[in-house]
Amino acid sequence: MITWIGLCAGKGWRYLDKHKGSILAFFLAFAPRFALLCLHMKFPSRILDDLPPSYWHAATGILEEGALSIQGRTSTYVEPLYPLFLAALRFLGGNSIEVVLFAQVLLTSFTNVFFYQLAFSLTGNIRVAGFAATIRAFYPYLIRRALKISVSPLLSFLLLASLYFLTKIPKTRYAILAGIGFGLIVITRSMMLPYAVAVCLFFIFKRQCRNAVLFAFSAMVCIIPMMSYNYKTSGSLLPTRSGLNLFISNCEFTDRIYPRYHPDILLSYAYGLAKKELGEDAFKNQKYLDDFFKRKAIEFMWHEPLTFLKLKIQNAALFFMPWTLPFYSLPSASLEISDGVFHLQHNSLDQPWRMPAFIIIHAFSYGGILIAGFAGFFSRRRFLTFVEFCMIMLAGYFILVYSLYWMSTRFQHQLLFIFIFYAAVWLDLKIPPRSLHNGLPDSSPKMPQDIHKLRSL
Repeated sequence: MITWIGLCAGKGWRYLDKHKGSILAFFLAFAPRFALLCLHMKFPSRILDDLPPSYWHAATGILEEGALSIQGRTSTYVEPLYPLFLAALRFLGGNSIEVVLFAQVLLTSFTNVFFYQLAFSLTGNIRVAGFAATIRAFYPYLIRRALKISVSPLLSFLLLASLYFLTKIPKTRYAILAGIGFGLIVITRSMMLPYAVAVCLFFIFKRQCRNAVLFAFSAMVCIIPMMSYNYKTSGSLLPTRSGLNLFISNCEFTDRIYPRYHPDILLSYAYGLAKKELGEDAFKNQKYLDDFFKRKAIEFMWHEPLTFLKLKIQNAALFFMPWTLPFYSLPSASLEISDGVFHLQHNSLDQPWRMPAFIIIHAFSYGGILIAGFAGFFSRRRFLTFVEFCMIMLAGYFILVYSLYWMSTRFQHQLLFIFIFYAAVWLDLKIPPRSLHNGLPDSSPKMPQDIHKLRSL
């Protein structure tokens, strides 16, 4: 279905110029997401999952106390940008969740515009850009994620905008804009800091030292305030949840749970262990607690290297699995661990979005995009640009990081734009550029970087 939509739309994109194509890319993404939002307003219990407490509570702390706090305590548990984004929308919209969701629909629609511009800048081919924007606009899981209170819509917007700015370098202002974009990405998800450093080093490797300095300086302007606040509050430069996530992903019970269930069901065990070994005072020092969980995770890796290696190889392989991960949603199981005795109880009730229809749709769409994406990458492997190297490096980095923790469908979709781009390249190679009538050759002008020239190489 996704391929057919892209096929039909791809034939018509060549009749548009770049700016009209951007407008079309926006409305193609906006229409299905706004329709789902309207459906949510009529049947809210059928559409929305439970709100993630950390980001929502942090936004509540900003609104009520003027500080990044969770349940009355100043916290460095989460990065600041998404809570600030939520707080601003809730303030302007009278604390209405529909206003927040509508803003995210707009944000994901503008993300599709940047994706269209990025694909066009990388290939110079408006058909590739059209295929890419159309497939992303109608991809089922991405439509669903737009109506989830999650950091993903903001992160995807910043990531695609920053990569688009990279395609415009060596113009000075775009090096600055890319640096600001990556700085905002880091204060949205701090795990992206090493990747931002790698992009800066890539500039130096390409002997673009001036752009590297501009990129680094503008990124640090955004990052330093977060680090300063975190260090002043907890003594840590980065958010203090990585240790907890690392522990529940790498402990003696993880392999019994994942990928069947979400590792978050181990949170009660983790906090109970911290209370037992450190006492109540441990919860007053966020950095101390974070360091404790990191030590426990490292101890497990050291004492159980084969189990650890098995988990990590499994996680990397699961990234390419066209199935919803974890297999069951979070409320589907309850866990009790007492004196080392492990008791897991599966609950019969499940969340609506784990229905078989959703699983089947996701399996076919994700599997098709993966196959077409690898085929497109193989056809273009000898002509990769600087930004495409950055995209491939991003894919490798995400797989490495999430293999160290755990893999989830919501993590897979953050890299989906890379596979969609190369799937669009493959579609453009396989579908001859004919006119819509009588099979006549396409008379639209060819770009200098037209991907069809690859056929003669």
